[in-house]
Amino acid sequence: MAIKTELVVRIEKGPQQVTELHKVSPPIAYGWEAPEGEAEYVLFSAVFNAYASETFIFPADKDGNILNWHELHGSHNLGMDIPLAIKLFKEFN
Repeated sequence: MAIKTELVVRIEKGPQQVTELHKVSPPIAYGWEAPEGEAEYVLFSAVFNAYASETFIFPADKDGNILNWHELHGSHNLGMDIPLAIKLFKEFN
């Protein structure tokens, strides 16, 4: 079954940091070596600074709180590119 994402909220903290909370269907399993749980939401966090230009994906709750800091598949260091991260997230999960 293909993963679907639906934008819940987008937060821009200036031109160098953007965060989007998406509802995912079906829920995504998360955990380091073994599944720790399933998340119905994921947080896409895109940043650009002197040290990095990257977009990370984390499992989250409905309020945007990160459930586990281990990055989900689709996170990348190819710039502040949430659409690319969404595409990769869907391909890898």
